[in-house]
Amino acid sequence: MKKFYINILDTQYLIKLSIRTLMTYEELSEKNYTDIASMRDMLVYMFSALYASNNDFPYDFDSFIDVIDEQPDIFEQFLSNLMSVNTLTDSDVKKK
Repeated sequence: MKKFYINILDTQYLIKLSIRTLMTYEELSEKNYTDIASMRDMLVYMFSALYASNNDFPYDFDSFIDVIDEQPDIFEQFLSNLMSVNTLTDSDVKKK
């Protein structure tokens, strides 16, 4: 399982890219996780990862969006981390 931390209003939150995150995304969005295509989908995915990874996550979706509106760099940080954990390196690829 891949994981990283993100800072929201001076609090560090764990983000686990896990089955629980995908299940939470599908439950909240009523879409398959393979259908993530829009900015809204990515925000729901980010919220799902935070909610699924942190028992004490204090935001509902609306208040979470309010925070993102005030500090869009949080979303940019999430996307940057997501891209870096999903980038394959030579050591990730098994050679035949």
